[in-house]
Parts: sequence; structure tokens; C-alpha cells
Amino acid sequence: MITGAEAEARLLLPLRSPGRQFESFTAAVRYLDRPTLFENRPTFRLLEAGLSSANPRLRFSLGTYFEMIDVSQAVGYELASAMMAGHPLSIDQLAFRSLIGDPFDLQRRPTQIAVNALTIRRDPRSGTATFVLHWRDPTKVAIGGGLYSVMPVGVFQPSTVDPWGQRVDFDLWRNLVREFSEEFLGMPEHDGSSGAQIDYEMWPLYRTLTSARDAGRLRVHCFGLGIDPLGLGLDLLTAVVIDSDVFDAVFGDLVRVNAEGHVIANNDPNTAVGFPFVQESVDRFTKAEPMGPGGAACLALAWRHRHTLL
Repeated sequence: MITGAEAEARLLLPLRSPGRQFESFTAAVRYLDRPTLFENRPTFRLLEAGLSSANPRLRFSLGTYFEMIDVSQAVGYELASAMMAGHPLSIDQLAFRSLIGDPFDLQRRPTQIAVNALTIRRDPRSGTATFVLHWRDPTKVAIGGGLYSVMPVGVFQPSTVDPWGQRVDFDLWRNLVREFSEEFLGMPEHDGSSGAQIDYEMWPLYRTLTSARDAGRLRVHCFGLGIDPLGLGLDLLTAVVIDSDVFDAVFGDLVRVNAEGHVIANNDPNTAVGFPFVQESVDRFTKAEPMGPGGAACLALAWRHRHTLL
């Protein structure tokens, strides 16, 4: 399995001392330009995916955040370096990318999925909808700094290092609720660095959102899996449509700044929270603004399937 410690990857790394390079991409970042959020957390590693059949299936094992970063960020850095140097952007000229081969071969390299969720506030009375976005602060995050994204976005990972807690956290919905807590409400990250377990059934936010989902007032739609063409990261592309009364009750205190960046929710006091979910807004962020590929895909697919979503 490719790990990012291969000679083809080591050639991309800076020197840590005369004649000696850093041993990994994450080691170089840690010592030279460490962002605020940069910890080697436990994650669920994706081994197999099949979402197009009547019985969609994802198969996982345990992994770590840094093992993914060491590969995905190194291959992205290699491509960016070749482009800046004016080299041909042919896979034959990219030694590490050539070594990886088929990006859909999940056994070839460590892969985790980031759940990208476009949150849409739907007003059933007026028939209108809005959405909020996130600007990822490059001083705080290791991936996607300086880009807009949908929100919430989070790596599928357990909230604790405790083995029992990891079994409880092996649930995409629970992962999504934790990200809502962190990004929309500014609550501390459940980042997998402690042994504390979450009692989901007693957590008010989880109970409220789950009840809304069960009542059909919050609906989660999955578009599929996408691969970032630069770093080969995997994104689970989704949309979460929330009725306006639920959204306002739960996220009425929507933060403007959180641990990963700034919430972009439209500054017009005469409109509802967020940007109007209309062609003009979709085109702006998918075509004219610097937006990450996963977020752009979610927004474009949501607009394509707007009649189903709304």
C-alpha cells in the first residue's frame, strides 16, 4: 500500500537538516507551518464502496488522519509544483501520482471520506430556500484553506479513542450531527483525541435533529462519492434540507466564526439566513468563487435535483 514514505514522495519534501529530508508530508507541515487543527486523529478508513446498486454499501476499517494526509497532500503538492515550474501536466511526468495509479483503487492507498453536506433552509410557506457556506481559514485547517465549502464538512471519524465509543460512533448520521454542533454552533470539536464518550440519546441537539429527521422535517439526500482531482481525497456528497422552523429553532444562534473558518451566510438583514437557493447564487459559487471541488459538486448537484430536494 502507498504510504507517502516512498522515494517518489520523499523527493517532494523539504530538508529538515543539510542532506536530510523530512520523513513525511505531515512531519514537514508540523514543524514548518502547522495550522491550528492538526492532530493525528483516529478515522474510519474506506475499503470498498458501491452506491449505485439497489443495496448501497460502504465498508470500512480503522485508520488515522495523518496516513491519508501523507498521500493526498503529497500528490497534490507534486502537481502544483509541476504546474508552477511549467512542466508538462502529464501523469507520466508525475512520479508519485504515477505510483498511485487508479485513484478508484481503495486498496492502493489509505482513504477516508469527508462528508460534505450542503445545508438548505426550506421555507414551506413561501416556497423559498437558502443555503450557508463556510470559508476555510488556511491558518486553521490542513486541507482546503482559502476555499469556500458547504457546511458542515467533516471526516468520518470516531469522537473518542475508546474502542467501545468507536463502535458507537460508527454511524454517518451521528458524525453529521457532531459536525453541525461544531460548525454551526461553535461547540468544541469531538475530535477523537479524548476518551470521553457521547451519550447521544441524552444529547439535546442529537435528539432534536433526529426527531426532525424522523418526522420528515429534516431530510438527508446522498448524491454519491466524488474524488478531488488534486489530492485524490474522497467526498461523500450530500444535501440536508431543513424546514425553516426547525432550522431557526436549532441554529438561530448561528456563529460567524468557528474553529475552522468563517460562516458565510449573506449580510442582508432583510433576507432569511443564507444565500437564496437560485441559479445566480449557484453559478456564483460554482463558477466565479474559489470553492473546493466537493462543495462545488454538492451545490451543482443540489441545483440539478432541486425539484426532488424541495
